[in-house]
Amino acid sequence: MEKLDIKEVYSAAFVLKDIIRKTDLIASPLMKKGCDIYIKPENLQVTGSFKVRGSSYMISQLSEEEKARGVIACSAGNHAQGVALASQRLGIRALSVCLRALQSLRLRLLAAMVQRFALCLVYMMMLIAELWN
Repeated sequence: MEKLDIKEVYSAAFVLKDIIRKTDLIASPLMKKGCDIYIKPENLQVTGSFKVRGSSYMISQLSEEEKARGVIACSAGNHAQGVALASQRLGIRALSVCLRALQSLRLRLLAAMVQRFALCLVYMMMLIAELWN
């Protein structure tokens, strides 16, 4: 595994400063004495999850050619919402491919964020991704 340089961490923080909400570390008073446990409430991110951090940074690092081709998320969970938000803010087309069994509220939220949306079975995900290009 490649080592991460602290400069890369600061660079990512700068790239994400307008997308990500700063979440504080909160000491957990309910844990065992003598044991310092902290909670980082990433559920306070606009998508409700930390996944928006990775998705947004990765999409921001795409080349112009890659951005023009768009992105595909084979998920309808937190990762797909992160991809959808980042794509929307950066003006990149996005496709989310997900399972039929997903809860309808989550589907409506996700469908409102991406330009193209597909419901399918697991074995169909790769086929749709290949056809979209």
